[in-house]
Amino acid sequence: MKENKTAAKAPRFRFDRQMYKGGWSVLAAVIVLALLVLLNVAVGKLPAGWIRYDVTAAQLYSIGAETEAVVENLPMEVTVYWVASEGYQDSAIGEMLKNYDALSDKVAVEHIDPTVNPGFMSKYASDGLTQNSLIVESALRTKVVGYDSIYVTEYEFTEDYSDYTTTSSYKGENALTAALDYVTSEDLPVAYYLTGHGEPGFSAALASAVGDKNITVEQLALLSAGAVPEDAAAVIIDSPAADLYDNELQLLQDYLAAGGKLVLLTNFGQPDMPNLTALTDSWGLAVQPGLVLEGNSNFYYQYPMYMLPDLSSSSEITIPLNSNGQYVLYYMGQSIVKTDAASEDVVYTPLLMSSDTAYRKAELQSDTSIEKSAEDESGSFDLAMRAVNTVTEGELVWYSSGMLLNSELNSWTSGNNYTLFVNTMGALCEHESAISIAGKNYATESLMVSTAAAGLWKTVYTALLPLACVGVGVLVFVRRRALR
Repeated sequence: MKENKTAAKAPRFRFDRQMYKGGWSVLAAVIVLALLVLLNVAVGKLPAGWIRYDVTAAQLYSIGAETEAVVENLPMEVTVYWVASEGYQDSAIGEMLKNYDALSDKVAVEHIDPTVNPGFMSKYASDGLTQNSLIVESALRTKVVGYDSIYVTEYEFTEDYSDYTTTSSYKGENALTAALDYVTSEDLPVAYYLTGHGEPGFSAALASAVGDKNITVEQLALLSAGAVPEDAAAVIIDSPAADLYDNELQLLQDYLAAGGKLVLLTNFGQPDMPNLTALTDSWGLAVQPGLVLEGNSNFYYQYPMYMLPDLSSSSEITIPLNSNGQYVLYYMGQSIVKTDAASEDVVYTPLLMSSDTAYRKAELQSDTSIEKSAEDESGSFDLAMRAVNTVTEGELVWYSSGMLLNSELNSWTSGNNYTLFVNTMGALCEHESAISIAGKNYATESLMVSTAAAGLWKTVYTALLPLACVGVGVLVFVRRRALR
């Protein structure tokens, strides 16, 4: 009987021991779980940039160095109101706002539900707010960033308007950073676009690009105005089809002599314009007759007149593009040279240059071959020039191709042509924080490669790689045969 009792107690002893071990296991699991919860809460408090990695191809959830510089140097506090009903918040906008909020204590982000707080919304009703719009407000002024300024679809029509293509891009960072700059800037520059000579005018896309950089562009009929406005930060002369009038020439010369800034775009094949020529002559600059054609396939796109010029590495206008290895597309450019009238008081900086294998067709008719001939001057040509008078502080930036502002060519470079022009305006208007951030293409993105590079990669993918695969297969086959 005693043996039976002793035997019956053994399983109970083992059960208690298992319970003891199991209790410690449960306690350890609870402690680990609690630590994980605390760690998750702590990590959630870290800045967004520390704990999130953007793996999207277009880097939709990342912000760049230009935005960081603007946000970290804000002179005053700014509140960004995110207008979106619950369940309708755009994830890309939400992540972007977290990044801005984490960059500076001077940026506060508040979510406004329009259905819950209609009283707040009534103040901005005239601005046509939609879901996921942003209201950026400082002590100076307010700016509304509409949803259509964040997700932008641009339409490019054919010449006969029979067809069109669309380009969709995310421009949230550009729009919000520009708004922050706008609401905190004490003085905003105004540039005047000269009219009355058959100028093409700004396209809607270009007007939006310049406007987003907080540089206001207004039209100027100089004949009726009688003078360049006193608040003019710069004047733009864009591809005129007719010459300046005599009194316009004098007014512009007076403006430049007083420290004014001028952006000039001209075109190959335009008629003789003695007054416009006199204006450039006074700066010691002239355009050489004919057309510059590129002789190096690494520096043109498909055809020699579609140049991919070198960008200056010493000018604030071109450095942002040059440092990122980005192209601009320059169609039918001409050579700009200094003349004997060039002044020692003027500093000349070439902005765009051809390769040293380029050549100039001095006389180009409809039946003239574009192939290089013995009569053609060859070498490197300056295609755009910046001239700064160190005494008067007047400035002239001259682009020898008005096609720089063509919307179709701009789309081929994913906006780089417009970026170059916006950088030019920012430099001349002395608006150092003029924002120039390319949109992020969430649909399709153009890849611009030179003709030589395209030929190289075509050879690699269509010939070298298949041959390499065949070679490896033959090698494996031979080795297996040898092992049998």
